Amino acid sequence: MKTCTVLTLGPSGAGKSTFINAMGNYVQYETLGDALEDDNPTVLVPVKFLQQRRDANPIEIRMNGKNDHDVKNECSEEAKSCTVNPRVHSFVFGNAMQLNVIDVPGIGDTGGIEVDNRNRSAIMEKLKEFDKIHAIWVFLQASDTRLDDRLLFCLNDVFTVVPKSAIKNITFIITNTRGVDYTRGHTEEPLQAFIRGLNQEHGLNINLDNCSYCVDSEAFRYLVGYHCNSGFRDSQRRLQRNYEESWTESRNSLLKLLKKTFEFEGQNTEKFLTIHEARIAISCFFTTAAKILSIILKSADPGFIEEQKKSLMKGFDIKNDVEVAKTNAPQTICASKKCMKWQTLSNGSKILQSTQICHDNCILKNVKNLKTHQSSLKTCEIFDINNNCRICKCSYKEHMHVYYNFQTIVRKIQLQKQMTNEDIENSIKKRLEQLKVQKNEIYKTIHLAYEYLQQNSIFPFNDRIEEKIKKEIEVQKANSVERSDVIKNLQDLLKKHVEMMKQLEKFKEVKRKNNVSDKEFKSAMEKLFKMPPYGPKIQEIFQTEMNVVNFETADFEPLKVDRLPEFLNYALNSTTPITSKQMKEQCSKFGSFNKKETAEMKVNQEFVTTKNRTENKQMITKPKTYTIIIVGAKGMGKSTFISGIANYLKWPKFADALDQEMEICIPVQFMAMRKDKEPEILRAGFGNDADNENFNDKGESVTQKPQVHCFDYGEDTTIRVIDTPGLEDTRGADQDEKNLKLIQEVIEEQDEIHAICIVLKSTEKKLTPEFEMTVRQLLSLFPKTALKNVFFIFTFSMGTYFGVGDVMSPLKALQTRIENSHGKTFDVDQNLYCIDSESFRYLLCRERGILWGKTPEMKFEFAWEQSSAQIKEFFENLLKIQPIKKDEIVACHHLRELFENVKEQLKAIPENEAAEYSNYFEQLKFFVKKYAMTLSQ
Repeated sequence: MKTCTVLTLGPSGAGKSTFINAMGNYVQYETLGDALEDDNPTVLVPVKFLQQRRDANPIEIRMNGKNDHDVKNECSEEAKSCTVNPRVHSFVFGNAMQLNVIDVPGIGDTGGIEVDNRNRSAIMEKLKEFDKIHAIWVFLQASDTRLDDRLLFCLNDVFTVVPKSAIKNITFIITNTRGVDYTRGHTEEPLQAFIRGLNQEHGLNINLDNCSYCVDSEAFRYLVGYHCNSGFRDSQRRLQRNYEESWTESRNSLLKLLKKTFEFEGQNTEKFLTIHEARIAISCFFTTAAKILSIILKSADPGFIEEQKKSLMKGFDIKNDVEVAKTNAPQTICASKKCMKWQTLSNGSKILQSTQICHDNCILKNVKNLKTHQSSLKTCEIFDINNNCRICKCSYKEHMHVYYNFQTIVRKIQLQKQMTNEDIENSIKKRLEQLKVQKNEIYKTIHLAYEYLQQNSIFPFNDRIEEKIKKEIEVQKANSVERSDVIKNLQDLLKKHVEMMKQLEKFKEVKRKNNVSDKEFKSAMEKLFKMPPYGPKIQEIFQTEMNVVNFETADFEPLKVDRLPEFLNYALNSTTPITSKQMKEQCSKFGSFNKKETAEMKVNQEFVTTKNRTENKQMITKPKTYTIIIVGAKGMGKSTFISGIANYLKWPKFADALDQEMEICIPVQFMAMRKDKEPEILRAGFGNDADNENFNDKGESVTQKPQVHCFDYGEDTTIRVIDTPGLEDTRGADQDEKNLKLIQEVIEEQDEIHAICIVLKSTEKKLTPEFEMTVRQLLSLFPKTALKNVFFIFTFSMGTYFGVGDVMSPLKALQTRIENSHGKTFDVDQNLYCIDSESFRYLLCRERGILWGKTPEMKFEFAWEQSSAQIKEFFENLLKIQPIKKDEIVACHHLRELFENVKEQLKAIPENEAAEYSNYFEQLKFFVKKYAMTLSQ
């Protein structure tokens, strides 16, 4: 039986587990209709999702499936990464083939960089079960529009894990592609930019056209929901034809993917593991082994040498040493100065150890090893209401978990015979020489390990780690309750990483070996581990680092598939497209889009502004003016949405817009996929304001500074739309700070603001901590009363049938967190609108003779008219809302500034004088909490 093993990699939330579930059904049922006839859908990974409905409670769909005993391995908490530990799902095709698919936690885990490191070690542990890896499936979403830090970190991480020899075994699986006609969609440009850079810098020949497959797992979700809930079935049944098309397209892509996978030559798993070992060795020897190097320095100290001579004269030898003893279960110990003491043992040795093991078998989860200042320790039973230890009375901040004891000792040894002065001199000289040799050997091994990594992996280390840690620190500072303990740990981690990379830079200047084989690297490690005096201790520390992961494995019974995949019959057979009228009827019944009809808007076409304007008070001549500010993270489609507004207002009906020249308020550039599947870059609207839109081939953030665009609405109303630079900027945290300052300045220039529009993608599965930080940063620019003026614009809505999609659940969780921290929150149920700019892009292509994909024009017609109706409804509601006044915005800004200044000044005032200022400070704090939106409490 031919066996293939696949490693899945990709960002958290890209849809790896859902695709594996869908795959279990695609290989058994040729059509969705066949699958619906079977009452038991194949569910390999426990699945849970919500179907959002505007005017009713959401429907929760949940199915544990075949492996229901492993349900705890899928985290169902909102806004958190799902898969916790690696799992293997096997598919047996008759007696001919077996496919093992390793499902793993996503890169960029919501738990942070340390969870990512732990996950990588867990993946390596799972790989040990297999001799060869035949394919690496890398998952990305079609809605990734920018080569930002998140996407760069994830892609770089893939190419740190995968050896150079296995690059040819990589395939890219693009998910959520129905809305972009089962193409690579918006991720085309950033992914091509990344691959182009790899090919140029590393001499590779990766061609995305030969190694990418486009799928959408919505049909699987429909299948599960259909069998689980009658309400879901009734609301979605009219869309079944669309799901059937999605099933056919995705299944055909899967069959192509499987054919390619079984053609790959397997790569030795040992290479993956050795690369991981080398990376751990470098980190370990620069950090943990540094403790041993400090002992070497202490042993060379003249004072210690003199003490050693005296001891040898008396018949005893003394030396600095370390001991490593692993424990079966984590211990909670106190690491305060009060509780760490030198102890003299019965043999005369001295040992530095904690005098308090406060909890011998602490089973708390989410507590990191050897880290103090962890809030998760507060729930341990040994801490009282004030978070002080009941055993040693020290703060929880001084405590930590240990899985092994790492102890610095001074060992005293009885000599067998009396030594002469000459023997003593020679003994001390020999020991110092041994220590110097071992010190050199440690650095030599680090150098060899680094050269091994350079030769065998694309990226020895992920060069985006530093920026990711900085971003995590910013996120923690923006949390509703700032966690100084977590911030300190992240700052320590950042410092350690920066120092290590500086040391490695020095090694680049000296090349020791032309080629370092696996055998040479392992031999160097073994030599170091055997070398006296501390080799065995270094080995203990290294093994402890390698075995840091301890997770439950789960062996699943393979899924038996009666027939072989029809690899020779995978030609695409697209279903006949439904008409625009049918689609409207279907979506009017769809639960996520059950909006009340609004009055017809009177849009006078001649008043629609068609030019991109900058702020100029003389231009605002209408008696009624409404100002909205468009904010959000980069790549959400803010600028394209604004360009679409002018056209939706001018031509509400798609038929009227077909032969018109599109109004382009903001320059646009995007990659269009022609019918022959060849990409083509389309550029339009590049006039005087082109410099404000930063288009390049790297997928970087586009809008550079705020701009005001005006649209005449009706006979006497002007809508002023302020476009802003996206936060989570691709250039890092410093640029975010500059962008936030620019947004604040343009806000304070406005006499009043009627709406704060937060733009996000309807196709998002989760909201990252970075997104929450973005929302809090933006809201912190306004008074608390502005929460009623917050609206949500969901882009890319064609992929969710103009419903909100999965992103609603984590958004509601954020709504609750803001209410808990501020006493008020925004309205996410009513203040939301779903739009899609694909029809606008389609008409731009049509205007220039570019035939875009094979999506029927009727679908673009539906998307255009649906987006147009949503814009009209939003503008109608805008006319009824009370604006946020400039005085309120400026007053809150000054109040926050005053509060921060007083807080800083109080730190410099002696305690005996601070009392008289405390009342004033408390009053300030009261007003800030009452009127202002703050980043943290």
